Amino acid sequence: MCQVIAVRHVEDCFDGDFIKEFELNQPLDEAIMRRLADKGKLQYFPDFPRPYFRIDRQGACTIQGVIGKKTFRVTFSRSGPKDMENMLRTQVQKGEPDGC
Repeated sequence: MCQVIAVRHVEDCFDGDFIKEFELNQPLDEAIMRRLADKGKLQYFPDFPRPYFRIDRQGACTIQGVIGKKTFRVTFSRSGPKDMENMLRTQVQKGEPDGC
């Protein structure tokens, strides 16, 4: 099963938002990306040399990543839900037992 193995604080923004990097135990795939996109607006560019995605969750956070990497970044809104980090962990980890 896909697991979040680390969450690192990257930086604070002037407007009170903050950025964290999530590290997984295996590379991101489209299934994880689509789970993270639940209740958000997904922009996916599979034809880029490194398939990039961006997910906007209105008023909560913006998620950015590259398919095949073990990390993705989240910009959390200061006005967003306080438990958003845990919600994202749950979405990543609710995949199939033998893979993401």
